[in-house]
Amino acid sequence: MLSQRSGHWLGLVGLLPVVIGACAQRHDRESVRSGAVRDVPVVARAYPDIADQVRVSVDVPQVEQARALVSGSPHHAGHHLTLGLAYFRDKRYPDAARSFKTGLRLDPRSWQGYRYLGYSLMGCGRLADAAVAFNRIHRMTVDKTVRSNAYLEQANCYWDMQHYDQAEAYYKQSLSMNSKQGFADLSLGVLEAQRGHALRARTHFLRASSTLTDVKLRASAYALLGRLNDERGDRRAAEVAYKQALELDPENATATAGLGTAR
Repeated sequence: MLSQRSGHWLGLVGLLPVVIGACAQRHDRESVRSGAVRDVPVVARAYPDIADQVRVSVDVPQVEQARALVSGSPHHAGHHLTLGLAYFRDKRYPDAARSFKTGLRLDPRSWQGYRYLGYSLMGCGRLADAAVAFNRIHRMTVDKTVRSNAYLEQANCYWDMQHYDQAEAYYKQSLSMNSKQGFADLSLGVLEAQRGHALRARTHFLRASSTLTDVKLRASAYALLGRLNDERGDRRAAEVAYKQALELDPENATATAGLGTAR
């Protein structure tokens, strides 16, 4: 269970950017994780722009063409999945979810179908249902990268629903399949800092800073490491970490604010 001693760490929860396919791209939310720290409740949210982050192949036809395929062969699972992709690309998430469900009822063997069903449900704000969809991927024969990413997306859903114990378990599962899943380390570091486990948090932040490929997220890892060092009274280490964050992202608010106090 989480301690309330360091509740401001969970103020960072709403700022954690969504990671899509192990690549965080929600930098509008990144300002929350790396910037202003607020002790506010976090609620499940919809992701109206998730289709901008999860690209659909250019080969997918337009909605009207895809609907014609379904009309011509209503029992063809692939056509329903294609229609789902067309709806998803147009950000018509409820329609996309219905099409993916129909396609998966006809042929439940498509892990990509469950993946996009999960993303469509996230677009609708139905995070609990999205987590269930991602979980179905684990019943299939897929490689460790696919499985790791599915665990990561499950964890993100539970994180946003404030079910931190479940989120933690899935972040750890994700890392067990892919030790370079840096966003999982970053999130676990926040949870350990919240509990007051500074050394464990430091380990996660350091790993995240070396494995994350997204520049803003790497900056966040260094900024959070700086904040952790600051709270431990190690001003010199805090300043070094804040400077590393600002070298990567000059607009990182946590590092900017922390550097002022660390001096």
